[in-house]
Amino acid sequence: MEKIRTFVAVEISEEQREKIKKMLEEFKKQTGTQGISYVKPENLHITLRFFGDLSEEEIKIVKESLKKISEETVKFKMSLKKVGAFPSLNYVKVLWAGVESGADELKNLKGKIYQIKVGKRDKREFTAHITFARVKFLKDKEEFIGLVKRFESEEFGETEVNEISLKKSELKPTGAVYSDLARFKLIS
Repeated sequence: MEKIRTFVAVEISEEQREKIKKMLEEFKKQTGTQGISYVKPENLHITLRFFGDLSEEEIKIVKESLKKISEETVKFKMSLKKVGAFPSLNYVKVLWAGVESGADELKNLKGKIYQIKVGKRDKREFTAHITFARVKFLKDKEEFIGLVKRFESEEFGETEVNEISLKKSELKPTGAVYSDLARFKLIS
């Protein structure tokens, strides 16, 4: 039986996507793409849980659980603000845009989703964010850090989180391709 690589995500608005896309273009123009893998704008999202490879039966369990969680969760506002790096600016592996308002609600939602008894579990502390680049190496670290600092207080707008998505992730030579397995509306 084929297993499907899955995760749960919250989508961002088109306005937020466009603002991040403009910033990514500035990063690419200033620093190039050598050693840096930028996330395609259509793939930008907030991951609440990565399940890994699941069977059809496990996906059914996840769908049933997400339906119940969504029926108990009230929709909320989420704003994106600031740019940072994991684990730090001195040793950049991931570039991210942070969640300002809505971070507590996302953390609570993630907590409920982590109660689902299938798939992988990340042991790290949850920080609500959107990954927009992964860094293997930097040609000019000082220039790169300067660019991150230039955008560190950037605001990317607000959206209403009114659903969660169970996503399929297919790894291709051109990058990951995400598609919806199911969407679950939050309550008003």
